Order: sequence, then structure tokens, then C-alpha cells
Amino acid sequence: SVRSHTSRRRPYQRQLGAISVHQMVPAGLRSEVLQSEIRREMNTTRKFRVFIGSSSEGLEIARSLERNLERDARVNVWDCGTFEPSATGIESLLHLVNDCDFGVFVLSSDDRVVSREREFYCPRDNVVFELGLFVGKLGRERTFIVYDRESPPKLPSDLVGVIGITYSGT
Repeated sequence: SVRSHTSRRRPYQRQLGAISVHQMVPAGLRSEVLQSEIRREMNTTRKFRVFIGSSSEGLEIARSLERNLERDARVNVWDCGTFEPSATGIESLLHLVNDCDFGVFVLSSDDRVVSREREFYCPRDNVVFELGLFVGKLGRERTFIVYDRESPPKLPSDLVGVIGITYSGT
């Protein structure tokens, strides 16, 4: 059970290097059918549609990912028109997930949580929920997690073992 919930902020210096959709895709593929589908899509001139989700604290990393991906993909970071006027957040996300080829989620260690007498830092609940929404619709092979390898967040047990894309936050 969660007993404490506070926010912490950390300054980050970003060292992401060049990441492209073409590099990300093969890293997560497991299904032969999906591999052939993506290879066929890569040979078209249409750019992939990528949604990048993060907390406000992870927005700098999201922007860095956007800069690295914009040559190969049409990128939509969560704070740029994702949420439609007069709609709920979940409605906007349900519309968005249907229009995306990939989802990338920055899981920054934003919140301090005490669980089972131990203190952890974890990503915001809404970012984990949005990650689950995209995994449910697009599949794990098209949904990626990104986190600071020097300060990895506590992840839900269902995500333990999923290989993420890491960066150096120092």
C-alpha cells in the first residue's frame, strides 16, 4: 500500500545521443508477423506517428526524444494539443492511441512513495496508466519506456523485466 506521496525535482543534463525510430523498432520486436508488418511500413514514404508521454518533470527528456525522432517520424509530445477541449483526458488519449504507430513514455523518478515500509521513487501514476493504455492498444512491441539508468524508477511488477531505453541524467 502507498503511505506517502510527495514530489521531488532533479536537474538533468541530457545525454541521449541520436535515436531514430528505425533503431528503436528492432529492439522491441518479438513477433514475426509484426516484424514483417514494420519492415513493410518502413519501406513506405509515410512517416511513423509517435506519441511521447511524460510527466512535467520528464518533459525535457521528451523534448530531446522529439528532436531525435522528428526526422523519421511525426512526433506528438503530450503537452502539444493532445488533450481536446470539452473532452476528458481519457477520451483524448483514446482518440490519440488510434492515430499512433508507436508510444514512448519517459518514466522519471518523480514521486516518493513508501510501500511495505520501504521508500522508492516512481513515475507519476498517470504516465504509467497512459503507458498501459498504449501497450493495450499498440502492443508491447510498439510501446517503449525510457528512464535514467542512474536513477531508475520503481516500476509496477508487471513491467519488471521489460527492457527500457536508458539515458544518463548526470
